[in-house]
Amino acid sequence: MQTKISTDNSDQVDYLSLWPEPTRLKKALEEKRRGVCFTMPGLKSDKLLNVPISDEAEQCYDHHFSRVDVELNTQGLINLIDMCHLELALNATTVLLAKMGHGVGKAGKPTTITPTHLQLWGIRFQLLMALKLYSVLADELLPFEELDAPDLFYQYYSDSGDKTGSLVTFQTRLIHAEVLRFGSSPWKAIERIKRLESDVDKVIALLCTTDAPEEHITAWKSRLSVVQMMYARVLFFLGEYMLSLNTFHNIMQSSSDDKAMALLEGMCRMALSVGDEKAANKLLDDTTKSSTSPLLKAFRSLFLGAFVHAQEYLQKKSQSGLDSDPALNSLAICLLYSGKVTEAVDFYAKNIQLPSEPLHANLKAMLELGCSTAEKSTLLEDFIKGRAEKSN
Repeated sequence: MQTKISTDNSDQVDYLSLWPEPTRLKKALEEKRRGVCFTMPGLKSDKLLNVPISDEAEQCYDHHFSRVDVELNTQGLINLIDMCHLELALNATTVLLAKMGHGVGKAGKPTTITPTHLQLWGIRFQLLMALKLYSVLADELLPFEELDAPDLFYQYYSDSGDKTGSLVTFQTRLIHAEVLRFGSSPWKAIERIKRLESDVDKVIALLCTTDAPEEHITAWKSRLSVVQMMYARVLFFLGEYMLSLNTFHNIMQSSSDDKAMALLEGMCRMALSVGDEKAANKLLDDTTKSSTSPLLKAFRSLFLGAFVHAQEYLQKKSQSGLDSDPALNSLAICLLYSGKVTEAVDFYAKNIQLPSEPLHANLKAMLELGCSTAEKSTLLEDFIKGRAEKSN
């Protein structure tokens, strides 16, 4: 699956900016302390990532990031992300934030905070998360504290009119909550996620009591579901398998049929990944009552080490026209584990378009196993060029 990075917050509708007023904001407004700079972010490093890029990506970069222009820059980031050049997109945020006064050495020093700044920081945080640069991500989030500073809310600024709510993007709040699981105190992520869930509940309650349009309430309920699923996912990564599974079951009770099926499939993969064959079989039975998923059967065969059977299921899925990166990736791995390294590399390069970073990493690992240095270099260059051309 291609990495999804949200870049559309510049057109954010007011109701999506709603957020409960924190104590710090209320106190600042009562004391009329407008104008004080509370949030002072800055880049941890201005060193750009050195990555091979296609001519198309280089032209995109040069065109969109030669100067600070919100519309031009945003379109450039979208283009680079669509090309799967996440490292280059991250480089672009480094250059832009430095030009906008949030560069290296600026953390802890008074600076300007605008919705544009926070949109750009939000995109950068998503890129850092996608590229697994967790240490940099955690360091650059530190100046934002608990995202409750007065200058992170519209009502703190006298020139914002009647607009209220948070300047911080919802994607940033999600990352801010989850990033702690990669640090020395991973369980603190659970505390933040539960606080985030509570705040989203408050927004939903506010919308319900003010007779807001149903579409507004639905949008926030969708956000609540995202937070709850993140909670279940983080529990799983923390080793709380049963608690995670039960949480997903609870979410499923209020989900649509399509979403419930997707959750069942996800839980089945979880059970297989921890070796819980009994639960996996039960979940597989539940899913096949409504849908015969060859992908899940393939995962079960992979779990049992039956790579030939897994390959057969995946080929059935491919022939049915339901190709997806996870299915194609699994089929390539089946070929690899069956000793067909060259076939795996050929299959990967020919069939997977616009891969996410993890899939690209898998291809590089296969090349290491089955190709000479020269062949590996040529294939990677062709692959990088090809995925850029396919995105245009």
